[in-house]
Amino acid sequence: MSENATMTENIYVSFRVGEETYGIGIDDVRQIIRLPQITRVPRMPDYVLGMTNLRGEVLPLVDLSLRLGYAKECKHEEDTRVIVVEKKGILTGLIVESVNEVKSTEVHDIDNFPDILNASVDKKYISGLLRVTEGENVSIIQIMNTDEVIDIEAASKHMEQNGTLNQKVRQKDEYQGGVIDEKRFISFNVIEQEYAIEIHKINEIIWMPEVTSVPGLPDYVLGIFSLRGKVIPLLSLHDKFGKVLEKNDETTRVVIVDIGNVLVAFAADKVNAVLSVDESLIELPPKVYDDQESSEVCAVLKLDEGDRLVMVLEPENLVDAAELEALKQVSEQSTESYNMNNSMEDAVEEEKQIVTFQIENEN
Repeated sequence: MSENATMTENIYVSFRVGEETYGIGIDDVRQIIRLPQITRVPRMPDYVLGMTNLRGEVLPLVDLSLRLGYAKECKHEEDTRVIVVEKKGILTGLIVESVNEVKSTEVHDIDNFPDILNASVDKKYISGLLRVTEGENVSIIQIMNTDEVIDIEAASKHMEQNGTLNQKVRQKDEYQGGVIDEKRFISFNVIEQEYAIEIHKINEIIWMPEVTSVPGLPDYVLGIFSLRGKVIPLLSLHDKFGKVLEKNDETTRVVIVDIGNVLVAFAADKVNAVLSVDESLIELPPKVYDDQESSEVCAVLKLDEGDRLVMVLEPENLVDAAELEALKQVSEQSTESYNMNNSMEDAVEEEKQIVTFQIENEN
């Protein structure tokens, strides 16, 4: 995300608990992982299902459904995820039924919860409502107040009483003698290969929108789509990487990045997780990439003791200067046309939205 964008936009991870959709600010999220093996701990609050070991750190696991006051636990199924949140240096895993998307929004799109409405959960857990407009549809994401959801003092007290809370130990870098730094990525698949982009370089991740084809563009440009008044070109990394884009399904996602102040999107077969990776596990790409000027691959993540290799992409290198200029022109022209059409439609709607009524023979 560009420097200017960070001043006016926030990024949220949206997820489901029961029939409701919630969101957590990405700054609070360390990782998103699959549900691990849970070690039960006695005398814990009912919403704390137990703990697990996350890379040498004790991670308490909070069932968000029970924490919010619902009667049933979150379902433990294929889509179940644990959102690892860090507050005051302490990690807590929030169990949710599924993670939906990563959304970015301008600050003014966040509303306070109206007092007149009845919330399905205690309002102290909700810091605001995010309005998300997709075409003619408007959905609501309840932004979670993690300070209220995660009672750090109570959790620490219970864990200490059971002798299971270990203080956070930061490993020392053997080569530099300092604390190991971590970088955060969002990983995704293109066919069988797993790629990732640093999280701060991603503006948003959405479901596959309705795409309009535009003649005269390179084959790897699938078309354009509209998102909150902006027209964005959609690329196919499959074509750029010499692969074939399979038919879109429910796992297909669109990743939106900012390249030279131009919003550009590309399709991914599925989005995997938020990764928090020690810099010691991040290596330069192989020579086959390094020898190419402005290679798309800028690093390799060596995960799972080297058994899982994730290629890190540099968004700035996905298109060259000439291609970016062409995409910029298409975006600007299409946005101008889109806004003009919307203005005309709004004017027509304004004329139509006149309601007449009668009270005691007076109109």
